[in-house]
Formats: sequence, structure tokens, C-alpha cells
Amino acid sequence: MQKACKLTGQANRSEFARDWASHRNDLDIEIIAEAAILNHVAELLVWMFAPALSLDVQSIQQSYPRARRRDIQPSILGITLNELGVAIMRKWQLSSLKRRLIDDAHADTPQIKNVVFAVNLARHLGNGVDDAALPDD
Repeated sequence: MQKACKLTGQANRSEFARDWASHRNDLDIEIIAEAAILNHVAELLVWMFAPALSLDVQSIQQSYPRARRRDIQPSILGITLNELGVAIMRKWQLSSLKRRLIDDAHADTPQIKNVVFAVNLARHLGNGVDDAALPDD
């Protein structure tokens, strides 16, 4: 059940991003929705090619539910998943707009905040409405 809930939460990230962008009358609604999906690529690749590292991050987070993933990741992966995602997007030669939209280190524009909030909300809701990190976001 929890796995299905997490998968549903991941699908919702683009819906949240699309809805909020539409509400804000953004001109790049579909690109924002795509960025919300692409934001997850680095995590998927780590799970596929280094599952033990992903399990280590998950284990630490379960032991310390209020700990933020981005604070745990460098100690295990040597980089945050967001930094890795931006590097992957650069290597894949995706547009600078898409790369910028997934880079939560620069969440200083409404478009980037839209993607970051949509991704975080979907991830936290994937853990249930009582996820410890939900109030922080």
C-alpha cells in the first residue's frame, strides 16, 4: 500500500505543478510540469544503479524523520540528488530553462518555487498526510 501511495505521489508532482502554474497564469505551464517530473530522474537513477546508497539514505531518514533528505544525501552520495539532477540535465543538453527549473538551490523565482513545492508536497504526501516534513514545506 505504501509503495502504491508513493507512486501516486510521484505522479501528482506534475499535476500540482501544472495546477499552480495555471493558477498563476504562467506562460510555461507544460515546461513547469515536465520539470516537476524530471526533478525525480537523479533519484531514480541512483535507485537503479546504486540501490544500497539509496537504502542508506532511506534508513537514516527513517531513523531521523525530521532530517531533510538534502542534508543526509551528501554524507552518503557525496552530492545532493538535486545537484546530480542538474548535472544530468546538463549532460543530456536539456534547455537551460528546464535545468534552472529543477535547481532548488535557486528557488528565487515563482516558476522554480512552483516546481520545488510541487515535488516536495508530492514526496511528503507519498509518505502519508502525517509525514514529519510536510509542515516544514
